[in-house]
Amino acid sequence: MAGPYADYWISTPNKVLSTTEGQIATFKAPNVVVGMVGLLQVQVHTENTNQIKAVIKINNKNVFSYGPTSTNMSRMLQAVIPSGTLLVGDNTIEGEVLSGSGSLTVVSMAIWWQAS
Repeated sequence: MAGPYADYWISTPNKVLSTTEGQIATFKAPNVVVGMVGLLQVQVHTENTNQIKAVIKINNKNVFSYGPTSTNMSRMLQAVIPSGTLLVGDNTIEGEVLSGSGSLTVVSMAIWWQAS
């Protein structure tokens, strides 16, 4: 195939975030165009929230911030992955509740990137 194209990764970690940073998932990206941006799509479910605030990081870079909010919901949200975040090879996704109370579950996620 000629020219640039997109590649993706999909997962259903169903991971409840806690107040300590924890790994949500890892994935291999064999063909990332280094320096390009990507797209994160994440399905979250919140319960019994009181000003909950959370963050999702890829390779130690903040990609997605949630809250603070007291809204209970199940929703699909998107964020642009900053340039230079995704790496050729192994990538680590982590999440953490920064403040507030309640639960935030990362139900599913998908990542798209420019591939070489």
